Amino acid sequence: MAMVEVYVCDTTLRDGRQMPGMYLTLYECIEIAKMLDEIGVDQIEVFSPSYVIKDYYLIRELNKYGLSDKLLVWHRGLKKDLEKSIGTKLEFKAVALSIATEKEHREKKLHMTKKQILETMCEAVTYAKEHGLYVSVNAEKSVGTELEYLIKFANAVADAGADRIRYCDTLGELTPHETYEVISQLVKMVQIPIEFHGHDDMGLAVGNAIEALRAGAKWIDTSICRLGERGGFASLEAVLYNLYKHFDVKKYKINKLAELIAFVEKASGINLPPNTPRDIRSNIPTSQNGQDTYRVPRTRRHGASCGECHRSPQSWGQMDRYKHMPSR
Repeated sequence: MAMVEVYVCDTTLRDGRQMPGMYLTLYECIEIAKMLDEIGVDQIEVFSPSYVIKDYYLIRELNKYGLSDKLLVWHRGLKKDLEKSIGTKLEFKAVALSIATEKEHREKKLHMTKKQILETMCEAVTYAKEHGLYVSVNAEKSVGTELEYLIKFANAVADAGADRIRYCDTLGELTPHETYEVISQLVKMVQIPIEFHGHDDMGLAVGNAIEALRAGAKWIDTSICRLGERGGFASLEAVLYNLYKHFDVKKYKINKLAELIAFVEKASGINLPPNTPRDIRSNIPTSQNGQDTYRVPRTRRHGASCGECHRSPQSWGQMDRYKHMPSR
């Protein structure tokens, strides 16, 4: 498959931290951000400094490491929230502005009409652009939003100056086929780039992200080790692996992934099963199958594909571990 234009926004430090039992210290958050930057992730999402006090200090410290250009600072889609954050005098260049667009949320959560939703978000976008900020607008519960209204909403915020629109599969409801269909329609009808934000409640987040990309989305959201509320999120490792394998995207330093995953597991205290599919971690290039323990190491020495791993584990920063089992 041909190489595509794609950008990755990692939301571990925002969405990932909402996982029950998940706690990261300020130091750990800083180290994760530095490692994400080293891998080449295009944006790193954090909470608003006026919304979560810890993120005030996180953004302040990341400024010292020259990461202000990489930060996407999440806010509610309200001008007053932006005013508070801008008032902190912290340095950040991009914001995510979020508001619910689905009917039930509009009526029962926000008690707002479609028109009020549009006006509120456009006011926030205009204010952000007046302050020189890059803007991603989040349509929370996009999946349940009437498509006609979602298109109208997206083009209205585009006219107000938004740089991209985030399509949120908030509950991980979509199938890959459904994702392709809806993103294709949005790409045709919306004047700004589409970002796909997919949760993993049904185990399809990575497949949905890849289909969104195939349909024309330019931005894909990820989280390290699938960390996130409820069923988790599209894993950074799996998405980057698929981008390399299927789209020939080579701008991300995937050989740094193993170190990042090990750090996040230790910091969070959340260990994944050793055979987690395509989370590029220590157990992927391993086997105790008798034929593999004989064939794979020898095949690798001659520079050929062994048929057991798509790429050499060394390129992921790992080593082969093929364990010979004695005869029974």
